[in-house]
This record gives sequence, structure tokens and C-alpha cells, in this order.
Amino acid sequence: VYLLAQAFAWKLSGAHLNPIVTLVHALRKDTNFNWKNALVYIPFQYLGHLAGACVYWWLWKVAYRLEVRKMMIGTSMERLYSEATAAEFWLSFFYVIVVLCLTNPKTALSAEQGVNMLLISFSFGALFFLDIWGPGGSLNPAYAFGVNVADLMDTGKKEAIQFIWIYTLWPFLAAPLGWAVYNWGILKAHEESVDVDNVENMQKAAV
Repeated sequence: VYLLAQAFAWKLSGAHLNPIVTLVHALRKDTNFNWKNALVYIPFQYLGHLAGACVYWWLWKVAYRLEVRKMMIGTSMERLYSEATAAEFWLSFFYVIVVLCLTNPKTALSAEQGVNMLLISFSFGALFFLDIWGPGGSLNPAYAFGVNVADLMDTGKKEAIQFIWIYTLWPFLAAPLGWAVYNWGILKAHEESVDVDNVENMQKAAV
């Protein structure tokens, strides 16, 4: 499903579909995307995911439940929170780096943007699968908001939104860190490597 959404949206809007992706694109200096664009994108991402969650609720007569999963009997709530927090933070961090690498022509694996979007989709799918075994599978604050709020409207129970802070806070904290590591680490190292290669090629040509 995510692959289909990416395929439909990447030429129209860049296929962010996720507030943390929009956030790191707004932080970038190598694109025309800016904070004004972000202030338009992010509210509609939240509205879109809420609408999708409500459609699911209407079709199946029950809202989808997104919650931290208790993998072992006797696991304390403190351990559940710490494991879910770590998963949401670090998997979001890696996803942001993948997105930044594959959407910058300097570090992208392919010259074809469609191929890079395909790689982003598969990367998100793999990270989402890993995230299922703890936080329940999110890595997207807008998705978690939509699902949790629809669940709250369906059940009327506060338990529906008890984990929403994990799904919101930690990806938003991971995104700037991922951008910083990419911008000042990966991208800088790549540019320096290219500069060295260019100098060596010029020296060889001079000889």
C-alpha cells in the first residue's frame, strides 16, 4: 500500500506522506522546499491519515488498534516504554537518513528518481516490519495520530491514545538528528571524497 502511495504521489508532491520527512526536507538547503510548504503539508498529512483511519473504521465496523505490544509475560511497563521509545527513535532516525540519501542526487543510488523512491518504499517497509515487534508499527506521527484518534472515537476509552506521545515525540526528535548526521557527516564525507577523486583525475590528465 505504501509503495502504491509513493508511486502516485512522488511526482506530484515528493511523496512525503510523513511529517518527519517533511521536517527534514524543510531543514535542507539544496531544495526549493521551505517552511511555508511544510506548514501546508503537515496538517494535511494528519488530516489524511485520520480520514484513512476513519474509512477503515467504517469498512470493518471497528477502528484499528495501534499500541505498544507486550512481547513477554511479566514485562514491566517501564521496559515496554523504554523498548518502544528506542524502536521509534532509532528506526525513524535510520529512515530519515535513507530518505535524505536517496533524494539528493549527490548521494542517491540511482540517477532515476523513480528507482530511488522504490528503494525508499522498501526501506520503510523493512523498518516498519521491525517496528511492529514492539511499538506496534508506526514511524509516522500522522499515521499514529489518525489511528489512535479513530480508536478513541470508536471506543471512547483513554487507553486508545495512551501511547500517542511515543509515536509523536520520538520520531520528531530523531528526524533533526538524522538530518544533522546526514548533512554534516555522510554528505560532507561524500563531497570530500568526490573532490579527492576530481583532483586525482586532473593530476592524471596533466601527466
